[in-house]
Amino acid sequence: MLKCKAVCVALLFVLAVGGSVFAQDNNLKKIKVTGSGMTKEDALRDAMRKAVEEGAGTLVYSESKTKDFVLINDTILARATGFVQSHEVISVEQSEDGVWEMTIVAVVSIKGIEDTWGVVTTMLKQMGRPKIMVFINEKIAGREVESSTVQTRIENVLLKSGFLLVNREQLKAIDQKDLEAAVAEDKPDKIQAIAKRFGAQLFITGTAVATAGEFKRVAGIPIYIYQTDANVKCFRSDTAQLLSSIPGESTRGANRVWRSAANMSLDLQAK
Repeated sequence: MLKCKAVCVALLFVLAVGGSVFAQDNNLKKIKVTGSGMTKEDALRDAMRKAVEEGAGTLVYSESKTKDFVLINDTILARATGFVQSHEVISVEQSEDGVWEMTIVAVVSIKGIEDTWGVVTTMLKQMGRPKIMVFINEKIAGREVESSTVQTRIENVLLKSGFLLVNREQLKAIDQKDLEAAVAEDKPDKIQAIAKRFGAQLFITGTAVATAGEFKRVAGIPIYIYQTDANVKCFRSDTAQLLSSIPGESTRGANRVWRSAANMSLDLQAK
């Protein structure tokens, strides 16, 4: 799972803290939560995110009316595993529709959350938000998709967080083809030229590919399964320097209609 919020807030961590780890050994809290997902790994990540969200409850409440609350809160939750010192799995179950549920007791670093919140808040005050161009080459069953689910999700998260974006409608057909070729050839310098022309300080690019998986029957009902894999990178437009690279973990969608299964796997990848 790529998690678009993680793509966006990774920029804050790269620019603000250079990848430092903020988890602390003091001020720890044990929290019991239940997470869900299409795989055991997804269920565990969801549980850790909920544990961090619950652990940060008091801080979140006190900061909820501040200007950059949504962006900072997303930053904290996107790096949830970094604030979980340890965890114990209490139970794991899979429902008839294939969804996994996992209950854990997580040990969360409250001090780590507080410190990270402070660093990101300071960085936003000092640096503001750069203009960004986003282009994701998305395919379903080998065919390119005109409107990328993953790209749309990334753009929506960035817009919600107050970033300026290059409007995709401004890109001419020739720009679209050049971007598609550059992504396929993994040549960020070609994308850099287009990003600079539109005044973007950063550009986010990559691929999202949904492929057909196994076909099975559940309680006599035919189910199509599609798997999506994605890889997204962020670069500076002035130097084409790679700032972050986030390979997504495979996500699966299941539905009686194949296209719906493909769209579900893409949407899960984008979350």
